[in-house]
Amino acid sequence: MIYPLISIVIPVYNTKTFLAQCVDSILLQTYKNFECILVDDGSSDGSGELCDDYSLKDDRVSVFHIQNGGVSKARNYGIAKAKGQYISFIDSDDFVLADYLETMVAPVMQSYICYDLICSGFRVIDNNGRRDFSCHNLYIDKRNNIKNLLPLLDSKQILNGPCCKLYKRDIIISNNLKFPEQLSLGEDLIFNCIYIKYVGNIINIDYLGYMYCHRNNDSLTKQKYAFSYYETLIDTQYRIRTELDYLLQSDDNRYRIYIENKCLSSFLYYLPMLYYVPNNRKIYIKKYLSLPFFKGSRSCLILTSLRHFLLLSITYLNNITLIDKYWYIIYKIKSNVIKC
Repeated sequence: MIYPLISIVIPVYNTKTFLAQCVDSILLQTYKNFECILVDDGSSDGSGELCDDYSLKDDRVSVFHIQNGGVSKARNYGIAKAKGQYISFIDSDDFVLADYLETMVAPVMQSYICYDLICSGFRVIDNNGRRDFSCHNLYIDKRNNIKNLLPLLDSKQILNGPCCKLYKRDIIISNNLKFPEQLSLGEDLIFNCIYIKYVGNIINIDYLGYMYCHRNNDSLTKQKYAFSYYETLIDTQYRIRTELDYLLQSDDNRYRIYIENKCLSSFLYYLPMLYYVPNNRKIYIKKYLSLPFFKGSRSCLILTSLRHFLLLSITYLNNITLIDKYWYIIYKIKSNVIKC
């Protein structure tokens, strides 16, 4: 039976309060063939020292201290140090169940197929309790038909983050794939969009072994009120659309429509938030309308509601003021509903 080595990469930055729970959950895994790589991203709360303590107690744990550069830099550093056939990313304030690795690698051990990407669901734990995000059993073979990727693109569990997944290290290294270090938002989504270009097969497992602990983040809340936050959203959406461009080469027009609508849906979702930054919202709208892919989105928008019909009509006029007024009305309606 095959027991592939799994490299677990954990970026660590000022999470001493939660770090022990995270690392302990890994050391208690029923699957034993793994290495745990802790990348201390310049912590100042004693997290780095705690990492060192773990490395002295268990030789499966290795620690690297780097100058603070963000989570993407820490993950990229961990990738460079990894030796396993598969790489698993775990955040330092999350934890996993004892059978997490055993369940994730089971498809490889049972079928002797070295899948390029193995995904599962996860559980969110926050102040409101627990919420499960399931990932139903699904096998995707992109080599036979690129159309098989549609279920992948429609799954938030697959694209939206690097956790609860096993990535093939050879694919990452041979294609020099990295998390974009210049971005602080959506960098993991972009990494996944790039990674799936190079995979041949993907398997989803109906399993909830990753515990995503949602902590209050005051810095992120403040960031959402800054115009730069929305500029980053634009850049991220543009990168995602660019990385998925190869799907648009398909003869089937459904995939172009699907992707363009995904991009436009993001625009619809984030636009009402601009009323937290009223002095700059027209700048954001103008910049977004000027992007080539947004013009494409307008031409193939699926009219699923009256709201979409109105927006399509307004955007064809390319009138920033009309778009702004339209979303002001939507914003006020939502605000009144919340007050009631």
